[in-house]
Amino acid sequence: MADLVQEELEGMIPELEKLQAGNVLSSDEVKKVIRSRRRLEYSTRRPGKELVDFLRYIEYELNLDFLIRRRSARLKFKDKARFAATRKVHRLFQGALKKFKGDTRLWFQFIDFVGRGEKGRALNRIFVEAISLHPKYPPFWIAAACWEYFRNDNILAARTLLQRGNRFNPDSEEIYLEYARLELAYRQKIQIRIQWFGVDESKLKSSEGTEGKVLEGLSTTQGEEASTKRGVLEEMKGNGLSLDSVSNPFLQGMIPLSIYKVAVARYKKRLGLRKKFVKIFLAFANTRHLVEEIYQDIELDFPDDPEVLSFVARKPCDVFDLVIRGGVNDGQMPKIERLSVNRFMVVSECIENYQNFLQSHPSTPLYESYFSFLVSSYVDCAEASQQQGIEDERADLKRFLERKIPGAFKRGFQDGHISEKISLQWIDWLLARERVEDAHMWAEKLSAKFFNNPSIRLINFLLVARSRDGPLGREGEGRAGEKGDRELLEEVARALQVADLVHEGLGGLFYFYAERIIAARMAVDQGEMELGVYQEACEKALTAYKRVLSGLTGKREALIRFKENVLSQMVEFYAKSTQVVEKATMESFLRRIYEVSLDYPPNSKSYFKKILEFEIYAEGESEEKVKKIHTEIIEHALREFGQDDPCIWLEAIDWEKRHGGSIKRIGVLYHRAKRMLKNPDQFVAQYSQMVNAD
Repeated sequence: MADLVQEELEGMIPELEKLQAGNVLSSDEVKKVIRSRRRLEYSTRRPGKELVDFLRYIEYELNLDFLIRRRSARLKFKDKARFAATRKVHRLFQGALKKFKGDTRLWFQFIDFVGRGEKGRALNRIFVEAISLHPKYPPFWIAAACWEYFRNDNILAARTLLQRGNRFNPDSEEIYLEYARLELAYRQKIQIRIQWFGVDESKLKSSEGTEGKVLEGLSTTQGEEASTKRGVLEEMKGNGLSLDSVSNPFLQGMIPLSIYKVAVARYKKRLGLRKKFVKIFLAFANTRHLVEEIYQDIELDFPDDPEVLSFVARKPCDVFDLVIRGGVNDGQMPKIERLSVNRFMVVSECIENYQNFLQSHPSTPLYESYFSFLVSSYVDCAEASQQQGIEDERADLKRFLERKIPGAFKRGFQDGHISEKISLQWIDWLLARERVEDAHMWAEKLSAKFFNNPSIRLINFLLVARSRDGPLGREGEGRAGEKGDRELLEEVARALQVADLVHEGLGGLFYFYAERIIAARMAVDQGEMELGVYQEACEKALTAYKRVLSGLTGKREALIRFKENVLSQMVEFYAKSTQVVEKATMESFLRRIYEVSLDYPPNSKSYFKKILEFEIYAEGESEEKVKKIHTEIIEHALREFGQDDPCIWLEAIDWEKRHGGSIKRIGVLYHRAKRMLKNPDQFVAQYSQMVNAD
C-alpha cells in the first residue's frame, strides 16, 4: 500500500511544480498539499476503508480546486495544471463507486459534480453505468431524461429513456408523472417558438403515428391498458383532432393527456396520482381543457367520496392561477381589478359547487372542507386588503364571505355535521373579528357538545377568564379581588391537568398569563398591590406550566410543540413591550419558563436556538451574565444532542472563538466531542476545515 501511495504522490509532482512556478501555490502550500494528500491517500487505500474516507478526500480536493481556479483566473494562469484537482475528484468518485456501487446518493453526487462542468460525454457514460447497475431505481431514469432534454435538447432520447424506465418499473408513478411533465415542457417550448417566429398554427401537422409511438413506449402489461391506448387515438379522431386536422393534436396537449389516461388505466383507484397530474398540468399555460378533462374523470370514477367532492368543488380556484398565467385578459381591465373580479367570481363558483354537493351528499368531512375553504378565503382576502391598491377591490368579496361564514356554520350545526375542527375555526374567526360575546356563547354550546375535547373546553374557560373586568388583582377591591385572583389561578391549574392540552387554546392562555402577571407587577410598583400577590401569581402560573409538561411526558412531538408555542408567544409579547417594567418582568418570567422546560426533555434544536437568540437581544443583563447563561444553555444542548450531532459542537466552539473564549475551554469542547460522538471522524474533518478557513 505504501508503494501505491508513493507512486500516486510522485505523479502529482509535475502539476504541483507548474502551479508553484505560476505563483498559484506557494512552496509552503505545496508541502501542505502533499502532506494532506498523503494522509488522505492512506485512509482511502487501507483495508477497512469507509465511504466517509472518500468523501473527506473529495471535499478536500473540491476546496483545493476552488482555490486554484480563483487564483488562476486572477493571475491569468492558463496551463492545464489548473485542472489537476478536478481530475483527481473524478478518480476519487470512480474509486468510491467501485467499492460502494449500491449507494444511490453517491451516484447522484457524482452526477451533480460532472453536470456542473461541460463534459457531456462523461455524464452520458455515468448515466449508462448507473442505470445498468440500478435499473429498478426510477430517479436515475428521470435524471437521465432531464439531462437529455434540458441540457442536450434531445426530446427523442428523453422519451426513449422514460419509456424504457417505465418498462423496467411498471409500478412507478414517478415515471408517468415526469413523462407528462416532460411533454408539457416540450409543448410549451414549441408554442413559445411559434409565437416568436409568427408561425401559423393551422399549417402545423403532426407526423403520422407520433402519438401512437409515444403510447406504445409505455408499459402494456394488462390488456385493458392496451385497449385504453387504442381508445385514446380513436377518441382524438372522433373529437375532430385527427392527425390531419387544422387543430394540431400535439399543440392541443394530446400526448401528456394520453400519458395520464394510460397511468389512470393502470392505477384506477389512486386518487392521489390524479391530483398530482392536476398539479403538474396547472404548472403550464394553455392546459385548461386538459385539466377540465381530468376533473371530469375524477368526478365520474369517485362519485361519492367526500375528498373528491371537495377537490372538484375547489376547481375554479385551483385553475384561477392557470388562467392568469395563460394570458386571459381582454386588454381593457386593469390587472388589480381583473384579479379581484376573477377572484370574486371563482370563490362564488366554488361556494355554489360546495352547496350543490352538500345537498346531494351531506357529510361531516365535506362540511369541514367547505368551512375551511370559507375561512381560508376570508383570511387571504383580509391579508390582501391590507396591501396598497387592493383594499377597494377586495371589499365586496370580504363582505360576501362575512355573510357566508356564519350561515354555513349555523346550517352545519343544525344538520348535525359540525366537527371539533370546524368548531375551533369558528371560535377563532369570531375572536379575530372581536365578537367576544358571540364566541363566549358558542364556546359554551360547543363545550357541552364536545365535552371530551380539551381544546374547546380550555377556550371556553379562557373566554370566561377574559370576561372578568380588569387585570390580575383588579376585579374587586381589597381582599375580595385578591381572593378572586387566587381562585382563578387554581381553576387554571386544575384545567391544565386535562390530557393533551397542546392545541390553539394554550398559546392564548399563556399569553393571557403574561398580560395579567405584568399588570400585577406594574400594580406593585404603583403601590396598588402587595409584592407577595404578584410572586404568588407567578408561582401559580409556573406550577400550571409544570403540570402540563408532566402530563405530556412520553409524548415527544406534543411536548416539543407545546414548549415552542409558549416560548414564541412570550418572546412576541416581550418584543411588543414598551415600558421598562414590562420588559424586565417578561425577561424574568421567560427565563423561569425555559429553565423549567430544560428540566423536561426532550427539547428540539430550534428551541435552543430561540432561547439563545432571546438572550443575545435581551436587555438589562451584562455581557458576562449573558455569556454565563449562554454556556448553561449550550451545556443542556450538548447533553441532549452531543452523541449524534457534530454541528452543535462546532457551533459551540465557534461561539467561544467569537466571544473571546479561552483556548483551554475550546480544547475541552474538542476532546469532549471526540469522546461523546458516535462518529467523531466527521466532526474532526469539519473542525479541520473550520480551522483552515480561519
